[in-house]
Order: sequence, then C-alpha cells, then structure tokens
Amino acid sequence: MTRSSLSSGVELRGPLFRGDPGKVVRRNVEAALERAAAAGARAARAELSAGEARRLPVSRIGGRVADHVQGRTRSLAGRSWSSTAIVSVVPLGAGADGVALMAAASLLERRTHALEGRAAAAMRAELLRVDTTRGLE
Repeated sequence: MTRSSLSSGVELRGPLFRGDPGKVVRRNVEAALERAAAAGARAARAELSAGEARRLPVSRIGGRVADHVQGRTRSLAGRSWSSTAIVSVVPLGAGADGVALMAAASLLERRTHALEGRAAAAMRAELLRVDTTRGLE
C-alpha cells in the first residue's frame, strides 16, 4: 500500500497584504470627510455672503455670519468624530456676542437654507467622488 500526501499553501503577496487594508480605507474615509466639510463650508459661506451689502453686520460682534462658518470633523473640544462631517456657525465669543451671532445665523438660515441646503448638497457631491479603496491596488 502506497501512501501519498498532498500539501497546499497560499502565498499572500501584493499591495493589499503589505499594510492593514482597514487602516487604508479608514484614512481614505477621514480624508473624504475633511474634503466634504471644507466644500460644505465654502458653499455655505458663499450663500451667506450673497446679499451682505443689503444687510447690516451683526452689531455685537461687528462682523458677518459667513465669517463664523466652519466645516469640521472634530468637536469644538477637539475630539475626532469617526464618521461625521458638519458645517455650522461657531460662535467664538461668549455671552451676548455668541447669542447675537447665533440669532443672526438662525434668521439667515431660515431665509437662505445655506447650511441645510447648499452646504449639504456640496458635501454630498464631494462624498460621491470618494474612492475608499485608493492605495489598495
């Protein structure tokens, strides 16, 4: 009686196996969210800036609401959000200055829908162009 043995093996080579694919995808997603937040902030600032000549500056801060629009992927305290990008008006001052800014921002948002409409559309358009597998070739 003859005995034979069969052995097989798998060789894992190539760019996919050089690094952690999960980390590569995660970095791609984070970069895409940063780009989406920046695109949304640009769109919101443009929308809020339109017609500024007809409006008075926010009296308590002496500036415009558009100057306080930020696109971000981190909380105001600096904590990173894993999969969130937002565009918002960020009051840099405290007390009555911040209240005046947020009141003006609320009024403008109701009129223009710069944050919910224009910024959100710009963010969606940016996210549709994402290649999460870039670097895995």
